[in-house]
Amino acid sequence: MADKIPKTMKALQVSEDAPNRIPKTLEEWSQALKLVEVPVPKPKTGEVLIRVERSPCNPADMSSVKGSYDRGSKPSGPFIPGFEGSGTTVASGGGILAWSMVNKRVASASGPNGGFWAEYVCVPATSCLVLPDNVTFDIGASSFVNPLTVLSFIEIARTHKAQYIVHTAGASSLGKMLIRTAKKQNINIIAVVRRHEQIEELKRLGAVEVFNTSNEGWEKDFSTYTRSVNCQLAFDAVAGELTGKLLRAMPKGSVVKVYGGLAEQPCSISPSDLIFEDKKLEGFWLSRYIQAKNLIGLVMWQQQVKNTIASDLRSDIQGVYPLEQFAEGLSKYVSNMSAGKVLLAPRRKVEIPKEKSTTEIPIPSEKEAHKQSVPPAEAQEEKKKEVLEEVKVASQSELKNENKVTSSEKVQTEEHKEEHKQKPEVPKEEHKQKPEEHKEEHKQKPEEHKSEQQEKEHKAAPHIEQTGMLSAQPDVVPKESKNNEEQNEEKHVEPKTEVKNEHKETQETPKDEQKEIKEEHH
Repeated sequence: MADKIPKTMKALQVSEDAPNRIPKTLEEWSQALKLVEVPVPKPKTGEVLIRVERSPCNPADMSSVKGSYDRGSKPSGPFIPGFEGSGTTVASGGGILAWSMVNKRVASASGPNGGFWAEYVCVPATSCLVLPDNVTFDIGASSFVNPLTVLSFIEIARTHKAQYIVHTAGASSLGKMLIRTAKKQNINIIAVVRRHEQIEELKRLGAVEVFNTSNEGWEKDFSTYTRSVNCQLAFDAVAGELTGKLLRAMPKGSVVKVYGGLAEQPCSISPSDLIFEDKKLEGFWLSRYIQAKNLIGLVMWQQQVKNTIASDLRSDIQGVYPLEQFAEGLSKYVSNMSAGKVLLAPRRKVEIPKEKSTTEIPIPSEKEAHKQSVPPAEAQEEKKKEVLEEVKVASQSELKNENKVTSSEKVQTEEHKEEHKQKPEVPKEEHKQKPEEHKEEHKQKPEEHKSEQQEKEHKAAPHIEQTGMLSAQPDVVPKESKNNEEQNEEKHVEPKTEVKNEHKETQETPKDEQKEIKEEHH
């Protein structure tokens, strides 16, 4: 049964006294956003209500918090940010498509009524992408902004017939996504980064060349390389001075498309590059680019995102935080955006840290410490050796028990012989009167001895049979113990033959006595 939709919900709102810059520290984020209780929105015709599970923070979200994102459509009062996210549709405002989306796991871009940094959000049904079963809410939350931007760049490169693309912020989630996707389209990515340790990772992903702006003289090397391969197309997410440096270093007729402003500074370019080098500086806005596409193109995009969101178009994730801990998560993301996305989870409960236990922790023995330190493969070998050792010890102890039982049987057999030797002679008269009774008595004696012998054999049965240790692991019994068992079985048979011979002697004795009685009678 579906959860009942509440009347109010938790949400993050941009406060009116937010600083006019991108928040960076925990304190700045706490000042820029406030956790509030607001009414749950109601979907209109053609819209669905989504119960939000995850929503990422993108550079565009930071610009919206700052107030510099699309100033023409900036909300007049407090608003809920969050350009995209994932969740489950729980209600429809009407319409065939909207009704068909109810109770589906979806990803979506935000609509005009608010963003995804809340427990619920209303979006147009046309913007929903049903997630495949193998895609989690974490992965599906970043199904729009970065993937569609990457697909747009690939299309623009084909339009320019470009075999090489320059991309700044090359180590970002979008930068890695672009390298993986472009490589399969036979388009080479020239990445521009700020840290040396990012170079090796991007080359491993497939970047044809990586330039570090922190190195002195990088512009000269960059210019030599881009002119040698005639690279005339660049996408810039940083802006500021870097835009002018790219344009100046690239060949004549080059185009630099700015789609971000991470530097938080105006683009700085030389007029001579525009006038004499026939170079161009343009902007790229995903929303406008999507609006210009036809329906067939959008459907094809959606299908491509569905097929590759868990592989080439996936985003790395560095952490998931409940709304109550938004400041901690967002400040972590701003400090290291190349580590992956930070996701906000409106339905996740705040984890209260457990108090540290004051009880003493038992110190493991050397054997236990060795077990904990060995890798899984070696641990299995150790366990196998222990089992074999236990089986060996058990089999040896049982063999000792068998030897004890066998020796006790021999003692009893000797005592039995002595009894027959010391047995007094039966009076002749008694044999005359009861010869038949005497015969019957000796007929019953072998049966009694047999039952006694069976009882002894039952007592002497190995204890291993009761525990089931060897019967449960027949493949691991040592050969040595098997040979010992065979030898002891041979020894164990000997008392039976002695007892039988003894019975024969006891049966023959009355016959000799009867002969003597007959001779005396005659």
